[in-house]
Amino acid sequence: MNAKELSTFKELLLAKKETILKSIKNTKEEGKDYTTTEVGDSVDIASNSYEREVLFELSDNERKQLVDIDIALKKIEDKDFGTCEDCGGKISVERLEAVPTATLCINCQTKKDSK
Repeated sequence: MNAKELSTFKELLLAKKETILKSIKNTKEEGKDYTTTEVGDSVDIASNSYEREVLFELSDNERKQLVDIDIALKKIEDKDFGTCEDCGGKISVERLEAVPTATLCINCQTKKDSK
């Protein structure tokens, strides 16, 4: 992969990272809204509990995305970005455009998904 392509993917990944960090910040702010100590009926309590759980689950997913982005950024730095971790072949640019954190080529990903 040439330097221009690596730079483009680095910018894309950094933008995604910034978006996720903003989303996590907003989620934390929303989570504070659910920490009220008002007493409600059991339906209100269950509803608030479910909403808090969804907010925290989103944060877990976002944290995983951040880890994947950081791994991809490290691979760009090491000039190893776009190399399949299973077969060592190249991951297509089209696949990386769709999933910039992809670590497997489409063939290896398909094999993994079919197991």
